[in-house]
Amino acid sequence: MVIAGLTPSRIPLSSFFCWCVELLLRWRLRVSHADRPPRTNAQRHEDCGRCGGRKNEDLMARSVQCCGDNRPFCGGSVYNSEWVVTSAYCIYGSSAYELEILYNMWDWTDSSVTQVVTRSVAEIIMHPQSDYLKVDNDIALIRVSSAVDLTLPGIMPVCLPSSTDNYADQIGIVTGWGTLTYYGSLTNKSKEVKVPIRSQAECASSLSANYNTSIMICAGLGNDNACQVDWGGPLTVDVNGQHHLAGIVTQDIGCAPSRPYGVFTNVPYYVAFIENNANTGTFC
Repeated sequence: MVIAGLTPSRIPLSSFFCWCVELLLRWRLRVSHADRPPRTNAQRHEDCGRCGGRKNEDLMARSVQCCGDNRPFCGGSVYNSEWVVTSAYCIYGSSAYELEILYNMWDWTDSSVTQVVTRSVAEIIMHPQSDYLKVDNDIALIRVSSAVDLTLPGIMPVCLPSSTDNYADQIGIVTGWGTLTYYGSLTNKSKEVKVPIRSQAECASSLSANYNTSIMICAGLGNDNACQVDWGGPLTVDVNGQHHLAGIVTQDIGCAPSRPYGVFTNVPYYVAFIENNANTGTFC
């Protein structure tokens, strides 16, 4: 992710965006409770508010990271104790046994800085109509091998939006371990950048014919945007102190010189896909 005019070109987080996770390749990237009734969206929103995440400083706890050869490869978002939301592009062609999820990772060069929690992967669910070449339906769900403890510091689920939410003209926050410039160097520590989410009319007129206003959103300001290795990570919007997952970073990143904006998976469109498939595990 790049930010114009700053060196390094991303803002370091003063503390952790706790819904981010890191994916590793052997990516170090809900047990079913029969007695627990399915939770409504309202209950999920209440839970994620109770868990925290009401400050920008808490963003890192909601993300995860994925790497190849112990280097960042992709990001993802903590949905609940067993499931991670990421980009289909990140797991295309991979099997569960190849992947690992890292929670509470901040500095991938020094895992002693935080209490990193690692999980292998039990299941991958890609959207059945995903097409990573066109960035269509660029969303996937990962179920980890055993539930993580959401009371641990630095691990917290992101809030799921409603299917009708529209974040145009609002400020989103992208977090990740991506490159500082297009084809540039990776950052050791997770960073964040604020990006204005554009209207669909502006996105459609500025981007390629493959841009689909139903399943995509776009965001960015100049060079301020997601970049390589931010793929799969969260674009969140602060709604009354709770961070809602508005988008997922796709490979159609906005830091390339020829790209006016970055393209993100429009998460509200996929609420039913997430709820119907990530139907085990616990919230806060």
